[in-house]
Amino acid sequence: MLKESRVHEYWEQRAAKQGMQTVGFSNRSLDFQSRLHKQRIKFIFPRCPQFLKTLDFGCGTGNFANCFESYLGVDISETLLAFARATHPEKDFILLEQPIPSEKAILLFNPELFFSATVLQHNSDNLVRKIFKSIAQIEQDMIFSIYENCQVIAKHVKGRESEEYLALLGESFKILSSRSFSHCVHGEKHALTIAKTEPL
Repeated sequence: MLKESRVHEYWEQRAAKQGMQTVGFSNRSLDFQSRLHKQRIKFIFPRCPQFLKTLDFGCGTGNFANCFESYLGVDISETLLAFARATHPEKDFILLEQPIPSEKAILLFNPELFFSATVLQHNSDNLVRKIFKSIAQIEQDMIFSIYENCQVIAKHVKGRESEEYLALLGESFKILSSRSFSHCVHGEKHALTIAKTEPL
């Protein structure tokens, strides 16, 4: 599992080496990744709201930017954000200075939906806990849409079930309701967790 201090370095190195292929299965072609992305889009939407003010945490190259009407993408890699801005010039993106979001622009945006897809799985339980705690500073009702690989096995990734994300989320938010959906992508179980929350 990546140490918090190495997250920025890790993603910048990958982005410099792999370019647009960094996001997803980096050892596969962009055409292959595009087919998987379409599969994910078909699964995630319409289950996930699309017309709320959306914070896309770990937006990478902005693959999901066009899925949301009101959108702010954030990522720790300037290289990946350069791809995102070039591909989606009409959308807003900001650089995270550290893995834990603390930028004022996020507070000013005042998101109603926290969206993250195959990002949190790259972070330790403690770092995910810190991310949720930071988002809780917005102090408003919020929907969380978390799409992650449950079965991935790699030294830099931790697969989690929906129940595990809800337990971490529940440390910083009161969970009013939640739903979980799953499907198989590239032979591995992926789950979408939708949770309505309010401040503790």
